[in-house]
Amino acid sequence: MRTVLFLSLFAPVLFGFGTVNLQDTEQTGSALTFGMEHACALSEDGEIFCWGTEIPAALLNVKFKGISAGATHTCALREEGEVVCWGENIYGEANAPKLSKIKQISAGDHTSCALSESGKVSCWGSHVFGIHRTENFPKISQISVGAGFACAIEEKETERGDVFCWGQNIYKETNHPDLHRTQQISSGSGHTCALSLDGEVRCWGQEDELVQVPTLPKIKQISTGYLHACALSEAGKVSCWGFNRSGQTSVPALSDILRIYSSGRQTCAVQKEGDVICWGDETLQIPESIQQDVLRNGSIPFVLESVENSFNKLSKRLYSYKGTYVKKLSVAVSGQNTLASRYFAMELLLPLLETTTSPFIQQKVVARLRSGLNTAKKKLNVDQLEQLELTPEILSVAITASKHAVESCVPFIINEELKADSEKFVTGLGILSVGVKTNGRAPTQELLKILEENSKLIETLTTEPRTTGFGLTLQKIKNYLGKK
Repeated sequence: MRTVLFLSLFAPVLFGFGTVNLQDTEQTGSALTFGMEHACALSEDGEIFCWGTEIPAALLNVKFKGISAGATHTCALREEGEVVCWGENIYGEANAPKLSKIKQISAGDHTSCALSESGKVSCWGSHVFGIHRTENFPKISQISVGAGFACAIEEKETERGDVFCWGQNIYKETNHPDLHRTQQISSGSGHTCALSLDGEVRCWGQEDELVQVPTLPKIKQISTGYLHACALSEAGKVSCWGFNRSGQTSVPALSDILRIYSSGRQTCAVQKEGDVICWGDETLQIPESIQQDVLRNGSIPFVLESVENSFNKLSKRLYSYKGTYVKKLSVAVSGQNTLASRYFAMELLLPLLETTTSPFIQQKVVARLRSGLNTAKKKLNVDQLEQLELTPEILSVAITASKHAVESCVPFIINEELKADSEKFVTGLGILSVGVKTNGRAPTQELLKILEENSKLIETLTTEPRTTGFGLTLQKIKNYLGKK
């Protein structure tokens, strides 16, 4: 079964979910990691968001570069290279030792391991099957912890090298084939898969269905679940194999996939635009705030040359009436060749975002918009909006923005007289807009007159929380035109 916006975290036995580290974050803009009944996401800005478990208050304002969930605990890697863990602690799995200069972490069922920058491995938690005995290991480049066992890639001087495993061997988890030139490993409940530098996949351990890898194209990433495994090709296509009782190997029609995450009886794929598509068992839904603010975060750079694309993406993250306005503002600048009109539209967007109370908008989007504005000013050689030359293209954007700003506010205007004024306002601007399109005339004074005649309406809009941003936008247009 294909499911959109769901992460299923159920697993009948304990399982491990490989690694989510800084490299993952750089490739996808965010990272996902699953436990038995909880999941976490790591944003590109280093913030952790979890559901099914609470993040300790002391970690809420800390920046991280890696995260990995075990069965009932979670470990995270701070930007400084230190490890912190929380959750169930029956076997000491949440008691991370004092470590420094760590570059990767991997949490299994009740055991976690950390890999230092110097290639040393440290493990804690359940110590059955000797999984803690790592003191005589060679230099390691990557680790992945499963259920009672772990595997690692030995670092070579020229390229990544041999694979070896240790710990539980009930299902031949540590009976790995002779593998060399390996670039990635991923351990599931009782099996592990390895990806060579040539893009070939080999698996070993539990069940023939898992060990027998199907014919695959050249692969760039692998990920294992409870009793299944998935691979992502260089062309962005996903293939899965193994047990399929919950549809976990029935891959939906997908394209442009950047990253895959498997665990339990499901797999999730991160698409190019940041959307997450999951299939298999359904138990725990991704909160909408995580889907919007974290998984899609990082794709609104406000580049001057393609600002309409940023507007379109932003419109999906705002309340409907604000999103509709931003969408129409995008249409206003779409197809225009002047950088000045695009910069003008960005300036008009700023008041709306600055008065939006969403922490995501305030902390992430506003900062990016301001950065984009600074870049635009340098390209246009202006220090402030008032220095921008008024052109027909800019006036057209001003008319469109004014019209749709008031349209967005009409449902929130209680005063009947002001509501009537707002409707006349919209009608008048509609007439001006048609005039610009039909004869190319630039009715600067007509627009300024309409804005001045509706000063009371604009002032009222700035005092109503839901319309403040629109009121400030209209005031900004009025001030700009008044100085031309």
